[in-house]
Amino acid sequence: MQVIKHFGKTTHKAVAVQVGKFTVLFDPENLTFVDAWEGGLVKWNSGRYGITSGVNAGGKQVKSDQLWNWMIPAEVTTHYEGFYRTIV
Repeated sequence: MQVIKHFGKTTHKAVAVQVGKFTVLFDPENLTFVDAWEGGLVKWNSGRYGITSGVNAGGKQVKSDQLWNWMIPAEVTTHYEGFYRTIV
């Protein structure tokens, strides 16, 4: 979790997840995906690796209709159960 600045917005406790060539930004406080971009995960600031000032989106913004439709189809019911670490 990290403060992530993305395209004029800031999301606290954001989780950036790489999905193929896209990165999606999940907000666990509101249980929603708030943004997406193509071209990299995040860009870390030089000051303490983004700890004090957050990080920035690492690419070009993707319009929501290009991404969300295939990611979570409307007929799927979702339920958030937290974060779990899986070792593969």
